[in-house]
Amino acid sequence: MSLRILVVEDENDLRALIAEKLQERGYTVDNAANGQEALKAVMKNKPDVIVSDVIMPVMDGSQLLKAARDNELTRDIPFIILTARRAMRDYFEVMDVDYFLDKPFAMSDLTNAIEHVAKRKPGDPRQPLPGHEKDIRLQDEVMLGEKASRYDGEVHEDDAAAKIQERKATEAKKRQGLDDSGRKKILLLENDQGIYSALSELLIKKGFDVRVVVTLDDCREEASRSRPDLIILKNVRGGLNGEKMAIELKQGHGFQKTPIILYGSIGQCKMETSPDGTPRPKLILSREGAVMLQKIDDFLK
Repeated sequence: MSLRILVVEDENDLRALIAEKLQERGYTVDNAANGQEALKAVMKNKPDVIVSDVIMPVMDGSQLLKAARDNELTRDIPFIILTARRAMRDYFEVMDVDYFLDKPFAMSDLTNAIEHVAKRKPGDPRQPLPGHEKDIRLQDEVMLGEKASRYDGEVHEDDAAAKIQERKATEAKKRQGLDDSGRKKILLLENDQGIYSALSELLIKKGFDVRVVVTLDDCREEASRSRPDLIILKNVRGGLNGEKMAIELKQGHGFQKTPIILYGSIGQCKMETSPDGTPRPKLILSREGAVMLQKIDDFLK
């Protein structure tokens, strides 16, 4: 019995070509031009593997992947991402994508990836394709949240200017005596008091020096003053626009090499009573929150 493949790609010619080549190799192929069409197709005929582009109208590839992983009926469908944006690899690893294929690619690479991921049984851990193990060294940025791909890799500076800004940042740190404690500095933008209280306490226990800000203006000022080793920005539609701040900081002085994490929701905060009777916030982490903590350790270890 042939595998059923769902190809999700907004470029009509490319989508038709991929489908044609897969059909020539014996696969049954369904097509969708965006994530919304893909979800409807999945409900109609559940595919064995989803092959999806990232940047698409209506619903992009990252939103489709999140929707699939959040649905009990579709969370175990193997998912292959196709994109020309190599730096997005870390973002999709966070989202538990099965395989990441850079454009342009050979059809043999795609079919090898399909055959590999289709062998995974529900509940089994996702494994890289043999001979294509992913680089465990992270990129400069990991964006946790929807539409992260839009700005990834868009900021560029010539090497000479970048080196000058890095030198100035290092000198500024020395003048302010910020390296004396030996602790890595984290700047956290979060406007929910319960969340930032619990999260900052957790990070402080891990040995980090945490600076909390609740507005974009405060974030901009504190970033310039303290020169953090890592910046964590809340990014919520209709709320704090961490994505906009990330772009501004990457274009600013001395932040080209500073890792930035964007997140949407990392969990819920509940109040509990400490042994001395004092109420204190307790953070119940979501999967995204747990992954974010691991990424923080990876960046700053």
